[in-house]
Formats: sequence, structure tokens, C-alpha cells
Amino acid sequence: MVSPDPSSSSRGLCYAPPMTLQAECLSSPPHAARLPAPRAKTKRVEKASVPAPMATGDVVHKLHQYSELEWDQLARVLHVTERDLDGWLCDRELAMSAEQHLRKVFDVVKRIDRGWDAGNAALLLAERDGVVPVDLLMAGEYERAAEMMGPGPGREEWPPCEEDKSRRPLPPHILADALQDSIHVDLPQVRPLRRMGCCGGR
Repeated sequence: MVSPDPSSSSRGLCYAPPMTLQAECLSSPPHAARLPAPRAKTKRVEKASVPAPMATGDVVHKLHQYSELEWDQLARVLHVTERDLDGWLCDRELAMSAEQHLRKVFDVVKRIDRGWDAGNAALLLAERDGVVPVDLLMAGEYERAAEMMGPGPGREEWPPCEEDKSRRPLPPHILADALQDSIHVDLPQVRPLRRMGCCGGR
């Protein structure tokens, strides 16, 4: 650092001390020390996940379980044959009109669900003023059938598991050809025990 010249004061000149770093930053123009502007925080909007529609085989299985209708009765309600139901249980493709009818019938059965299968069957087959709700479902009058039976409390659904499909009832064509008689199993022959006397069998 250069020491001030005392002779300069005598000449009428003012001595200016060296500028510090802080004073230099304050005296510099604004564009010289421009800091980056903070980024605005954006909220991350999570999209609500839409559950996948139930498979056709699961709809048929649940409808048969909740309504407790026989396979032939369920086939008449859906305007198909039992063989078609067998294919639907295996998730085979079906016509759009048939799938819409199937899902609308299942929706009505879920809305009137009393929590137990026998109660649902009694409602579906009960005649009121000469009209049976199951006949209305067969004719496609879904809302009229639902209003006639009234809403139900429903039931608590358990989360699906991997063994759910293995618990399905057997298809109708397998049950029709099932062997109903008991199976006879031949047991191995057993030699009778020799009776021993007190004298070693003599």
C-alpha cells in the first residue's frame, strides 16, 4: 500500500482512502452484481388413478354369486347359452351389446345387494303385481327393476388376490359331465395274522 504524501495536503489536494470491497459493491451499478432470481415453486398435481374395469369373467362370476341364479336361468337373463357363459368365464370376447347388457344387469344386482346371496335371489324372483324383477332385467328395464327391489346395504369387498380365479366354480359343461358316483379304490391284500398258542403255535 502506498503511504499518503504529506506534501499533497499542502497543495490543496484531498486524500481519498482506498475503497473497501463492501463499499465497492455498494457503489457499483445494479447490473454489475445481478443475482439469479429465485425459481417459483410449482405444485405437483397428481392425477387421480382410474380403476380398470372388471374383466368379463369376473363379472359373470360375481353376478352368479350375488344373484344365486342357476346357470340356465342366468343364461336366459343374458340372452345367451350356457356355452357362451362358459366362454365368458374364460374372458373370451363378446359382442358389445351383450357386454353392455351383462354389465348393466350386474350393476342393478350390486345396487340392490342385501349383503347375502339368498336374499338377493328372493328379491329377483319375487312376483309383485304380476311382474318379476328378473323378467324386467331380461327385457332391459334396468331402472324399473332397481326401483321395484330398492337399494340394499351392499357388502364389503375384499381386495383381489392371486388365488381368486382358482376359487371360481367349475364351468357348467364340466359339472354336467362330472362323475357323481363314489370312486372304488382297491386296497392291497393283507395277510391275516397267525394265531400263536401258548406253546409256540403247536
